[in-house]
Amino acid sequence: MADPCVSCSSMSNTNICSCPPQNGISVLQQSWQMLIDGNIVNNPCYNSVSGISTWTYKIFADYASQSPISTMLIPICANIQKASIAVEEKFDGSGRYAIIPFTLNTTDPEFGNAPPQFQWLKIDINNRYGRGVYAEYRISIEGNYPVAQQPMMVKSGENNLSFNCQPDGYKVPGCPIPDKLEVDINCDTSISNNGSSLLYDIKVQNKGASTLNNVQYQDIMSYDGNSVNLDAIKISGDTMLQAIPIAPNTAIISGIIPSIAPEQVIPVNYTIPVAALTRPGTFIFTDMVTAAVKSASASNYNTVSIEAVKLTTSQHFTIANGNEVSFYTVITSVGQSPETTINITVQIMIPSNIVVRFTDFSGCNFSFSGGDKIPLNTNITDATVNIERNGIVIPSGGGVRLSIPFLIMSASSFQSPVRITGTLLKISGTNPKQIFLPPSIPSPVSLEGQFSLRDSSAVS
Repeated sequence: MADPCVSCSSMSNTNICSCPPQNGISVLQQSWQMLIDGNIVNNPCYNSVSGISTWTYKIFADYASQSPISTMLIPICANIQKASIAVEEKFDGSGRYAIIPFTLNTTDPEFGNAPPQFQWLKIDINNRYGRGVYAEYRISIEGNYPVAQQPMMVKSGENNLSFNCQPDGYKVPGCPIPDKLEVDINCDTSISNNGSSLLYDIKVQNKGASTLNNVQYQDIMSYDGNSVNLDAIKISGDTMLQAIPIAPNTAIISGIIPSIAPEQVIPVNYTIPVAALTRPGTFIFTDMVTAAVKSASASNYNTVSIEAVKLTTSQHFTIANGNEVSFYTVITSVGQSPETTINITVQIMIPSNIVVRFTDFSGCNFSFSGGDKIPLNTNITDATVNIERNGIVIPSGGGVRLSIPFLIMSASSFQSPVRITGTLLKISGTNPKQIFLPPSIPSPVSLEGQFSLRDSSAVS
């Protein structure tokens, strides 16, 4: 924006912009100017009391110029209305300014289109002066405008002249950058100890050129209130926000951001703990975040989901041909549980009155309770066998049945009947973005298989 008007202690001949003459014509802009009240101030400048910004330029055609000046074009912001502009003309030595007519157009028959976002302020000289005279043009505009750099256009005889100072150019009233807000939403889920929270990191940025005060902030969050119970929302930072539950399926976080300077980013952070999920399924949380002042507003939309899984399990033994045993673990998805991947640990207790042999590991890792690996096709007795199976995919609405086969090699006739115990020790999910509803993890179930086998019939 134009700087505030400040009185100059002395007048200087310093020019802000002055180009080499063309055809004996010069256009310049001095660092000082005279306001309508007679004060000598910086050029350009804005008077906050009157609400007027003032911009002054000089033009001169020396006696060597081929033709007198007929037209001068000054680019100004295309949004400025004619009714808010006054153009005055003064000749060196005359001592006073006179209001003169002007026109505004975005295009000109001689010079074509004005620069983007600008219009031509056109002054027709109409033979008011000739060669050897300095003419000064004082342009007063209601309101303050940012300082832009643009060339000046001059018509002299048949010559269309462009004066473009380097590196900065003539200072002209440009268009204000409109007030603009921007909202960026980043929401993530935090799963810890089989509980979940929604973590919000929202940034509200002022993308305009003016400070915005009392910015209204509002986040309307929608969710399945019939299946989701939220805990108290925790808001951090120094914003004047509060959380208001307005319905079983809607919560609002709203309040005032006191001030946002140009390009400043205001972080808004809050945590929404999910107290309980009453059923399995995929739960979607939808947020519409809006930041607004009278002159600008911005909204952004975000969705985040939490997946809740519930599984049921069962185990049983089968025996065929007298000594061929299988221990089955059945894991089934419940309700609307999404697909999940799990790891399981199964334990088989082999008593001392029986000898078994594992003939197929079935993609599992077998080890003794001490950690030593179990070899295939080896007689085992009086041992605790831990069996791990990783990467089991449980489809939504489906399930899997896992079989652990082994052979009974011998059973003591003195201690019959004998018992082998199979237990599902643990199920653990591998997806860090899923939670598991109880009682599935862990879900130990112990089943027993009775075998009345004598030595003579245990092995064929």
